[in-house]
Amino acid sequence: MAVSNSPGQRTSDVNSESILRPLRDGLGGSFRVTKFDTPALPIHAFAFAIGRFRQKTKNSTQHTVTVYARDSDIGMTQHALDRSVEILDHINTYLNYSLKSAHPKIGIVPAPNVGGYSTPGLIFLSEANLFYQDGKSPAELEEKVTFELAYQLAKLVKNKKKK
Repeated sequence: MAVSNSPGQRTSDVNSESILRPLRDGLGGSFRVTKFDTPALPIHAFAFAIGRFRQKTKNSTQHTVTVYARDSDIGMTQHALDRSVEILDHINTYLNYSLKSAHPKIGIVPAPNVGGYSTPGLIFLSEANLFYQDGKSPAELEEKVTFELAYQLAKLVKNKKKK
Protein backbone atom coordinates (compact mmCIF):
# COMPACT_ATOMS: atom_id res chain seq x y z
CA MET A 1 0.00 0.00 0.00
CA ALA A 2 1.23 3.48 -0.81
CA VAL A 3 0.38 6.41 1.45
CA SER A 4 0.64 10.07 0.50
CA ASN A 5 -0.51 13.43 1.79
CA SER A 6 -3.30 13.52 -0.81
CA PRO A 7 -6.00 11.04 -1.69
CA GLY A 8 -5.00 8.43 -4.29
CA GLN A 9 -6.46 9.13 -7.71
CA ARG A 10 -5.73 5.95 -9.64
CA THR A 11 -4.08 2.59 -9.03
CA SER A 12 -2.70 0.24 -11.66
CA ASP A 13 -0.66 -2.96 -11.85
CA VAL A 14 2.97 -2.71 -12.87
CA ASN A 15 3.21 -4.48 -16.21
CA SER A 16 6.17 -5.79 -18.18
CA GLU A 17 6.40 -2.54 -20.17
CA SER A 18 6.77 -0.33 -17.10
CA ILE A 19 10.05 1.34 -16.17
CA LEU A 20 9.32 -0.06 -12.68
CA ARG A 21 9.61 -3.65 -13.96
CA PRO A 22 13.13 -4.18 -12.51
CA LEU A 23 11.86 -3.10 -9.09
CA ARG A 24 8.84 -5.38 -9.41
CA ASP A 25 11.01 -8.31 -10.43
CA GLY A 26 13.50 -7.59 -7.65
CA LEU A 27 10.72 -7.72 -5.08
CA GLY A 28 9.71 -11.13 -6.35
CA GLY A 29 6.18 -10.53 -7.54
CA SER A 30 3.62 -8.07 -8.69
CA PHE A 31 2.70 -4.78 -7.11
CA ARG A 32 0.50 -1.82 -7.82
CA VAL A 33 1.32 1.81 -8.44
CA THR A 34 -0.92 4.52 -7.00
CA LYS A 35 -0.93 7.98 -8.53
CA PHE A 36 -1.68 10.96 -6.31
CA ASP A 37 -2.89 14.43 -7.20
CA THR A 38 -0.75 16.35 -4.73
CA PRO A 39 -0.78 20.14 -4.50
CA ALA A 40 2.52 21.93 -4.98
CA LEU A 41 4.59 21.54 -1.82
CA PRO A 42 8.02 22.69 -0.74
CA ILE A 43 10.44 19.78 -0.93
CA HIS A 44 10.76 19.54 2.87
CA ALA A 45 6.98 18.95 3.13
CA PHE A 46 6.82 16.16 0.55
CA ALA A 47 6.30 12.76 2.20
CA PHE A 48 5.23 9.26 1.37
CA ALA A 49 5.31 5.82 2.95
CA ILE A 50 5.48 2.42 1.34
CA GLY A 51 4.83 -0.78 3.20
CA ARG A 52 2.54 -3.68 3.91
CA PHE A 53 -0.03 -1.64 5.79
CA ARG A 54 -3.57 -2.21 6.89
CA GLN A 55 -5.72 0.78 7.56
CA LYS A 56 -8.52 2.00 9.80
CA THR A 57 -10.55 5.03 8.75
CA LYS A 58 -12.95 7.25 10.66
CA ASN A 59 -14.71 10.48 9.73
CA SER A 60 -14.87 13.59 11.86
CA THR A 61 -17.35 16.36 11.12
CA GLN A 62 -14.92 17.84 8.58
CA HIS A 63 -12.20 15.29 7.87
CA THR A 64 -11.38 11.73 7.03
CA VAL A 65 -8.64 10.32 9.23
CA THR A 66 -6.84 7.08 8.37
CA VAL A 67 -4.35 5.29 10.58
CA TYR A 68 -1.98 2.81 8.93
CA ALA A 69 -0.03 -0.03 10.57
CA ARG A 70 1.28 -3.54 9.99
CA ASP A 71 -1.19 -6.40 10.43
CA SER A 72 0.28 -7.25 13.82
CA ASP A 73 -0.13 -3.67 15.08
CA ILE A 74 -3.40 -2.42 13.55
CA GLY A 75 -5.31 -3.40 16.70
CA MET A 76 -3.28 -0.90 18.71
CA THR A 77 -4.34 2.10 16.58
CA GLN A 78 -8.00 2.54 17.60
CA HIS A 79 -7.17 4.97 20.41
CA ALA A 80 -5.11 7.14 18.04
CA LEU A 81 -7.87 7.11 15.44
CA ASP A 82 -10.61 8.03 17.94
CA ARG A 83 -8.55 10.80 19.59
CA SER A 84 -7.51 12.28 16.22
CA VAL A 85 -11.14 12.63 15.17
CA GLU A 86 -12.04 14.22 18.51
CA ILE A 87 -9.08 16.62 18.34
CA LEU A 88 -9.96 17.71 14.80
CA ASP A 89 -13.58 18.29 15.84
CA HIS A 90 -12.37 20.41 18.77
CA ILE A 91 -10.07 22.42 16.47
CA ASN A 92 -12.99 23.01 14.12
CA THR A 93 -15.36 24.04 16.94
CA TYR A 94 -13.02 25.93 19.26
CA LEU A 95 -11.06 27.81 16.59
CA ASN A 96 -13.90 27.90 14.07
CA TYR A 97 -11.32 26.62 11.64
CA SER A 98 -11.32 23.65 9.31
CA LEU A 99 -8.23 22.06 7.81
CA LYS A 100 -10.33 20.36 5.12
CA SER A 101 -9.49 22.71 2.25
CA ALA A 102 -5.76 22.45 2.93
CA HIS A 103 -5.81 18.77 3.92
CA PRO A 104 -8.58 16.77 2.23
CA LYS A 105 -7.47 13.73 4.20
CA ILE A 106 -5.21 13.11 7.15
CA GLY A 107 -3.15 9.96 7.38
CA ILE A 108 -1.17 8.78 10.39
CA VAL A 109 1.70 6.36 9.81
CA PRO A 110 4.00 4.63 12.32
CA ALA A 111 7.67 5.11 11.55
CA PRO A 112 10.59 3.68 13.48
CA ASN A 113 13.06 6.16 14.96
CA VAL A 114 10.81 9.18 14.42
CA GLY A 115 9.44 11.13 17.37
CA GLY A 116 6.81 12.91 15.34
CA TYR A 117 6.74 14.70 12.01
CA SER A 118 3.85 16.32 10.18
CA THR A 119 3.54 17.20 6.57
CA PRO A 120 0.38 18.57 4.98
CA GLY A 121 -2.10 15.71 5.36
CA LEU A 122 0.36 13.06 6.57
CA ILE A 123 1.70 12.54 10.08
CA PHE A 124 4.52 10.18 11.00
CA LEU A 125 4.75 9.06 14.63
CA SER A 126 7.03 6.60 16.36
CA GLU A 127 5.29 3.38 17.29
CA ALA A 128 5.82 4.33 20.95
CA ASN A 129 3.80 7.54 20.35
CA LEU A 130 1.05 5.85 18.34
CA PHE A 131 0.23 2.37 19.63
CA TYR A 132 -1.99 1.99 22.69
CA GLN A 133 -4.30 -0.83 23.79
CA ASP A 134 -7.01 -0.10 26.32
CA GLY A 135 -6.64 -2.37 29.33
CA LYS A 136 -3.20 -3.64 28.22
CA SER A 137 -0.98 -0.56 27.86
CA PRO A 138 0.10 1.59 30.81
CA ALA A 139 -2.30 4.44 31.59
CA GLU A 140 0.40 7.09 31.07
CA LEU A 141 0.83 5.88 27.48
CA GLU A 142 -2.76 6.87 26.72
CA GLU A 143 -1.94 10.46 27.68
CA LYS A 144 1.35 10.40 25.76
CA VAL A 145 -0.33 9.19 22.54
CA THR A 146 -3.13 11.75 22.85
CA PHE A 147 -0.68 14.60 23.52
CA GLU A 148 1.53 13.68 20.55
CA LEU A 149 -1.47 13.51 18.21
CA ALA A 150 -2.79 16.87 19.45
CA TYR A 151 0.65 18.43 18.97
CA GLN A 152 1.06 17.12 15.42
CA LEU A 153 -2.50 18.08 14.40
CA ALA A 154 -2.04 21.57 15.89
CA LYS A 155 1.10 21.98 13.77
CA LEU A 156 -1.07 21.48 10.68
CA VAL A 157 -3.22 24.43 11.80
CA LYS A 158 -0.15 26.56 12.54
CA ASN A 159 1.44 25.71 9.18
CA LYS A 160 -1.77 26.51 7.30
CA LYS A 161 -2.34 29.80 9.10
CA LYS A 162 1.21 31.04 8.29
CA LYS A 163 0.43 31.38 4.59
